[in-house]
Amino acid sequence: MDVNLTRQTLEAEKTLGAEEAQVLLRAETLVSGAGREEVEILMSDAAAVLDTVDVQAGRVLVEGKVKCEAAYRLGSENVVRALNAETALNHAFDMKDVAAGGIVRARVHVDDVRARYENGHMLFDVSVTVNAQAAQLNSVEALTGIEDAPDIEAKYEDIVSVKLNAENTASALLSGSVALPAQLDARMALMEWATPTDIDARRDVGGVRVTGSLLVETLISGGTASRPAALIRYALPIDQLIEMPDWLAGNTRATVAVRALSTEVEQAPGGEDSLLRMEAEAAITVSALGEDRVRALTDAYGTGKTSVAVENQDVELLSGVQHLDVSEPFRGTLLMPEGAGAVKSVCAVRARATVGEIVPGRERTTISGVVDAQVLYISGSTDKPARAAAELPFEVSLAAELSEDAPVEIHVLSAEGNALMSDRVEFKCMLNIQAEKRDRQTISIAANVAYGEETDPTRGVLIVWPQADETAWTLGKKYGMKLDRIREANGGAEVLEPGRALVMRI
Repeated sequence: MDVNLTRQTLEAEKTLGAEEAQVLLRAETLVSGAGREEVEILMSDAAAVLDTVDVQAGRVLVEGKVKCEAAYRLGSENVVRALNAETALNHAFDMKDVAAGGIVRARVHVDDVRARYENGHMLFDVSVTVNAQAAQLNSVEALTGIEDAPDIEAKYEDIVSVKLNAENTASALLSGSVALPAQLDARMALMEWATPTDIDARRDVGGVRVTGSLLVETLISGGTASRPAALIRYALPIDQLIEMPDWLAGNTRATVAVRALSTEVEQAPGGEDSLLRMEAEAAITVSALGEDRVRALTDAYGTGKTSVAVENQDVELLSGVQHLDVSEPFRGTLLMPEGAGAVKSVCAVRARATVGEIVPGRERTTISGVVDAQVLYISGSTDKPARAAAELPFEVSLAAELSEDAPVEIHVLSAEGNALMSDRVEFKCMLNIQAEKRDRQTISIAANVAYGEETDPTRGVLIVWPQADETAWTLGKKYGMKLDRIREANGGAEVLEPGRALVMRI
């Protein structure tokens, strides 16, 4: 005789693999007008962006580009110059379980950039880390009930499967301008970089509205001897509606990637304020997560003359996703190079943070790494622009237990430098830590329940002294008894008291 079962299908996200690779790249460009002049590099930077992620059978191909830029000084000049170069980024991950068109989350981060001058060319040595995490959605059939079978006791558990319901990416063109005081005598934009901040995603008519800002920092050259360069900060507002199906609800998240950035100084005649114009192209991605909830049958046993066999299956579930966004202040000290002379004033600071180690703990995670800080300052001994740099170690703690391969990004915001003494600069900033905690569990649920062979149940009175690890379910399954009878013998309570005798008629 067959058991009448009810079923429900849910989608479960299964991890296929996570890969990480460090890629070394080189870019170069001609230094105009260098000739025999000495070239002193004052500041260097790089930005990486992924253009395509091609998911093939057993392989993931990522393609993008890295833009490098540097500020420098020629010979005895007091003028700060700049140039940039670009190189392609290509990398292939071998991931044998990945199917064509599967789900892959890829990201790239610049770890280090070093600029050097050789034979009329500026060379950039760049180290980037590329990550790829692959997953797939599997349809799982769960048993949700047993009908018309009074001789079968069943056990159920509520399970939750978090999945990606939809994702959409749109480009946003951002622009703005800010007045530059006439006393700066601003000449041109030398270097620029941008960081998304305070990104928020909320439901709106027709989709999800993403708000926040793009913090643009521009190094400009000035015409005054006391300040030949200055750093200008301006927040470009983000307010973009990303189209998403109206029926989607729940957990939505937005990420912003800067794809292009340009800044330009518009000089004004007659000693009036100049204007700094900024334009940026940002790729805004909105992900909407949904949940499948099922009260699934996990075990069963017979209480009559026929035995019951249960076939189980193990199901891997993504049971929860938590987005973390924490900011912490950070301070450090940069010592000037030997023989560099005293620090007269600080013109600009550029810093980036690189994650070195993620150490999960009980309900907390420690993240450590280094902040690579660069300071462009005026030397008191020469009255010319000079450079100081240092790798400053950091350690932060998050109130969540992350996995070692959890996606973590750390952005340096509002970096500043102040001359403490003649030979050192105090560095301070905010470290913005963004991480994603993905809770996974493997649960055993019933795949099928069927009647087995007939048995000859024992009759009489049973006296049981429950052990510490025994429950009403384990006793019922062991002796083939109905749960109501065990609860009745236990005074109506569900929890058994170890060592307290239960007297039951079977």
